[in-house]
Amino acid sequence: MDTLMKTRYVRTKQYLKNMVIPTMPESLIRLKKLTAKKMIHSFEVIEILESNSLIAGEFLHAVNSGSFYDKPKEELSSIKASVDFLGTNNKVIISIVTAIEFKNSISFEKESQADANEIIDNCKDIAYLCAELSEQVYGIDKDEAYLFGLFADSGYLLLLSKNPFYSKIYRQSLTDPVKTLHAEIRYGADHACTSYIMARAWDLPMWLKAGLLYHENGKGEVTINLSRRVEDLVSLYKVANFMVSEISYGSYITERFKSIYKAGIEELGLDNDSLSMARNAFIVDSISKQC
Repeated sequence: MDTLMKTRYVRTKQYLKNMVIPTMPESLIRLKKLTAKKMIHSFEVIEILESNSLIAGEFLHAVNSGSFYDKPKEELSSIKASVDFLGTNNKVIISIVTAIEFKNSISFEKESQADANEIIDNCKDIAYLCAELSEQVYGIDKDEAYLFGLFADSGYLLLLSKNPFYSKIYRQSLTDPVKTLHAEIRYGADHACTSYIMARAWDLPMWLKAGLLYHENGKGEVTINLSRRVEDLVSLYKVANFMVSEISYGSYITERFKSIYKAGIEELGLDNDSLSMARNAFIVDSISKQC
């Protein structure tokens, strides 16, 4: 962490000091302990997934969607079939369960629930596009990209649960994230550091936590060396974030946001065909959810 980021982090921790930060859910604790063993059997994983009906249903949907891994040729109809399809890829299983538990981890006052749902839906849209675009980026797995996109703006949820004012800051970020970051810092806490704090509580991978801290910074503003993997994940987020906002707020998006998007495309080496394929997949997925 560089000096400026340390200042932001300390200020954010101070702002959140009386809050209960959501800890890693029991299902994840059990899965991580299990997958840390040298020898595991698929029935042990299946037992954990089937012990919670909410997780079981959403896990099956996630595997069939192809958002985290290759899409099955035929629709899978059971947890056993899903686990057999993923095979020994325990990292993907943990990523899927983390994403499922994410949206149920924070409680809100009734008046803030609609704003929270809006943020969660937007996080899921960004995650979906990060995963789609990652197929064109060497060294980034689909489940990693999805998880990063999902958690990048998770700090807004925690801040919203403390103060409804953050819904206004969040909406401003959809057209000008740089201006929003400056407003957050003046207000007392920023969502990037809050996302990092939540990721620490959930014991998420180090590369993911590093990216969360700096996902709103321009390349020239980061004074420490980030790995290529982290830089690419941050760029994926920036491109996906713009593409999601563009659909709803096209005419209100600032030139500064457009320049962030273009820089992300250049850093990842994405061509127009790749962007069009991801955008079309996202639109089709959005329409299918409404049917």
